[in-house]
Amino acid sequence: MNHPSRCRLLLAGNIILALLLLAVCLHEDYAGRLWHRWTAPPPHPYSYSDNTFFHEVLDFDTLFHEPRTIVMLGNSLTQKMEWQELLNRCDVATRGVQGDVTGGILARVPYVLRLKPHIVFIEGGINDIDRSVAEPKILSNLRQVALRLHAQGVLPVLTAITHVSPVYASYDSVNKIIARLNDSLADFSAHQGFDFINLNPQIAPGGTLNPAFSRADGCHLNAAAYSLWAKEIRQVLARRGI
Repeated sequence: MNHPSRCRLLLAGNIILALLLLAVCLHEDYAGRLWHRWTAPPPHPYSYSDNTFFHEVLDFDTLFHEPRTIVMLGNSLTQKMEWQELLNRCDVATRGVQGDVTGGILARVPYVLRLKPHIVFIEGGINDIDRSVAEPKILSNLRQVALRLHAQGVLPVLTAITHVSPVYASYDSVNKIIARLNDSLADFSAHQGFDFINLNPQIAPGGTLNPAFSRADGCHLNAAAYSLWAKEIRQVLARRGI
């Protein structure tokens, strides 16, 4: 084959290939996808208000108006327990929201204050870590919860974030974040003169949740852990004369 014929053959092949690529692009709408990616607004950052359980709990809260001495405020770890029965008291209100982040806990402080509590036990943070909320923001939210309650004459009790077990995704890095947050929360509580509950020395020695105290997901707690938690709460109540 002479040189001109080879050039014409290569040119024809390139044209056919280009037409095939164009057909594929048109069929898959690659141009439209690129345009949508370039012009789409930035992704909406997660907010506590995106959680349907948050709105459900606030709706139910409108049914309850009687004052309560003790309020348990937190996420699903708080929500899962019947605290009145566990503490054997009739003056306890449970205000836990499944999947709630610390921003949602902070937003619910006014609803807690309507109950005119003497003391509020605050628990939260693990969902923030899962949502990649910055550590300073988590700490700021929890500190504000405590300070806003205290400003209204309520005793706030911060609870350390419990470590996770090895079955939890990226448990090692998550536990390192938890350890840093808990150190800061403990320092803050000591500085403010607030009580601080930390179950980790009992249920997570070495910084990893013992499976003997956890559910299958490596995060939620079982009855043995709640029994220890209740004991810590009773000690705070006794110390405060409540």
